[in-house]
Amino acid sequence: MQYILGAYSQLPFGSSSEEYEALLSSQLKPLLTTVYQNPGYKLLFHLSASEYEYYEANHPEINMLICDLCRKGQMEILSSGYYDVVLSLHPAVLECAITGIPDPVRGQIVKATVVLRDGYEPSEELKKELQNFVKRETAPYKYPRALEFTKELPKTVNGKIMRSAIRKGDEKHE
Repeated sequence: MQYILGAYSQLPFGSSSEEYEALLSSQLKPLLTTVYQNPGYKLLFHLSASEYEYYEANHPEINMLICDLCRKGQMEILSSGYYDVVLSLHPAVLECAITGIPDPVRGQIVKATVVLRDGYEPSEELKKELQNFVKRETAPYKYPRALEFTKELPKTVNGKIMRSAIRKGDEKHE
């Protein structure tokens, strides 16, 4: 028998560390541990970017567990945040945003706009490396088919990435 679980986890940007810790200890960690210990379970999960960033900074073991579950095919992250999470695990990536862009064949494709860490330079080789990284960590068909490097991502005063501004910039390049 196979079980499929669905979960939605959303703490708003600016939540306190106490709120993140409460969510982690009471819900997220027990859920992920249960799925990990039961190979017949599959988890469909939404994780917000702010939560991912908090856990990356304060609980890297949670991000490693999420990666393991994705690799084992026991977890699929729903939303654009899926690619954000996987791409952010690459050592060259400081931050990224995922948007969709028109494609004449597919209708729309996934585009990653990536800010690199110090010491990394944009190149076609690095672009392919990042795409292949996502393929290895997820599945061969799940990767951003378009990838653009930028110095910074547009953000609101609260620090939330403004994907609408990225999409408007993409429309100008069409």
